[in-house]
Amino acid sequence: MPAVVAGLVALGPEADVDELGRLLDLPVHVVVRDLSVLVRDGIVWREATGWVVADAGRDDTAVDAVVPALASRASRLIDASGAPPPRVARALQRAATSDDEWSRLWLAKHAAELVGQEPELVRNLLERLRLDREEPGVRTALARAYLWCGNLPSAMAQARIVERTAALYEERAAACLVEALAALTAGDAATGLATARRARAMGVGGALGDRLAVLEAQCCTMAADLDGARALMADLRRTADPMTTLCLHNLDAVHHYLDGDQEAALHRLAEAEDLESVVTDPGQRALTLLLRLVCSESATDLSSTLDEAGPLTARLGGTWSSWYDLARALVDLREQSWASVDLGPALERAGRGMARPLHALAAQVALHQGDVATFQKHSEVSESHAQDAVGIAAFYEGLSVTCRILAAELADRPEEMLEQVRALVDGTYGVVAQHAINELMPSLVRVAVRAHDVALAERVLHIAEHERNVRHRGVSAEFAYARALLSGDADDLAAAFVGQADAGSRLLAARCAEDAVVALVASERLGEAREIVERMRDELDAYNLHGVAQRLQAAVRQAGVRLGTRGTQSRRGTSGWTSLTEAERRVAVLVAEGGTNPEIARQLYVSPRTVQTHVSKILTKLGLTSRVEIATAALRRLSS
Repeated sequence: MPAVVAGLVALGPEADVDELGRLLDLPVHVVVRDLSVLVRDGIVWREATGWVVADAGRDDTAVDAVVPALASRASRLIDASGAPPPRVARALQRAATSDDEWSRLWLAKHAAELVGQEPELVRNLLERLRLDREEPGVRTALARAYLWCGNLPSAMAQARIVERTAALYEERAAACLVEALAALTAGDAATGLATARRARAMGVGGALGDRLAVLEAQCCTMAADLDGARALMADLRRTADPMTTLCLHNLDAVHHYLDGDQEAALHRLAEAEDLESVVTDPGQRALTLLLRLVCSESATDLSSTLDEAGPLTARLGGTWSSWYDLARALVDLREQSWASVDLGPALERAGRGMARPLHALAAQVALHQGDVATFQKHSEVSESHAQDAVGIAAFYEGLSVTCRILAAELADRPEEMLEQVRALVDGTYGVVAQHAINELMPSLVRVAVRAHDVALAERVLHIAEHERNVRHRGVSAEFAYARALLSGDADDLAAAFVGQADAGSRLLAARCAEDAVVALVASERLGEAREIVERMRDELDAYNLHGVAQRLQAAVRQAGVRLGTRGTQSRRGTSGWTSLTEAERRVAVLVAEGGTNPEIARQLYVSPRTVQTHVSKILTKLGLTSRVEIATAALRRLSS
């Protein structure tokens, strides 16, 4: 019996009775008989993943004594059966011997192939078995294993030895590729770019040459040389190398995201995932997952992505883990989970450059929760890391710009706020940071409008319209808000508030509420202003956005609205065409033109739900019962 248990341990969960018989030199019927007894006694059992041996069976001294020798023999048996290399490697890991010539030769042959799938296993085996590390391929495989296990210094050290000592350019270039990847993981795009270019200068062709070229494109992207990256990517479109194609898909996703086209980015990420059944690379998998966290709007997709990305990025370390921390926090905030966001651990382990966006985000969380002192502390730390805004951190420069704008707003320095908007639009913060205009567009327009710089506000809106995909409901609501700010019309702003609230964007909805209230008060429509404030205040408190609620109430008081008391109602009538708001009149006209709710929503940059609300109010105010009657009434009014 102990022999069968030892055989199962040596062969692993995938073992079958034929393999056990060959390994133990036993007839199959004997193996079946012994397995039946072991299953009956609860020593072993089958699960979906294969055989499981209970702790009681593993702890048997008779089993422990024979497993190492059996595992060495099992690895050869498994290899001879044509099993995948990872299974052979796991059997080698269970073997105790370190001077088995067959094991060393097998590992030297398969290490490069295995390292992407099982980096920890390859690292352990290469460190334990007495392989000739002067063999460049073996040392480079070890360097890559260190890289994917998060040991960047050891990865760099092993790769540099190969670059200095290898006889062939191909061997040196392969080592340089690992060096450049390690530099990128450490957040040092400049060193990664210099290393990739040094390797390409060796004139290596084929798949390795393509991989070096796409790595250079990745380094160019991280170093904010987007044009250089795109030129390299264009030259690689006909590559026959699956790994290069995988890298291109991820890079395409990055550039689509920077261009504001999240749908195209997600399409490229799906293509990248399709290729992962052909090639395996932990770094590219991490990149795919993190980009999906940035681009996806699906709660289910985000949850499963977080579950996979967390352990992987923690193992890779460096920029990967800090990027995950930031992406995780932004996902939580996207879901409005402000009270659950704890950036303390992430700030303590922030890698190079990532401290800046992480502290900028921590500052905003503090301010939205009403803690001004903590906001100022994190803002100052973020600014102190300005020189580190490189690599991935540069893509989040919008967080730092937002902090500066909020700090200037707190200090009542409108001109300083305006200068921040101008600097972003003019490219002072770099071409990569300019993509923050897409994310901050309504806030930037608001700053410009409040400073009476309409030309700047229109420029921001024009850039965003050119770059962004406005089909998403939240994006449509943002454009409606920006246009309402430019028009200054109370009805537009009130409708924009409803659109923001429907889209679930509470921070923008609160700002929109401030602007709508001011406009409504100016139109002597205090009742409508109070309704907006009451709705927004309760929602902000429910989501722990006390600081935002306080700023909203202060703005409302300044506008002359007293909460909790009955104010003057709108002077507009309660029925007939004159009772319709400007927004309702526009909807009535578009209904008369034959527009459906989704079509009208796209034209007015609001949600279909907002359009339906307007239609319902039109029916009530005009005493009508159908859209046909609305169309008739609108056409009669227009022709009169």
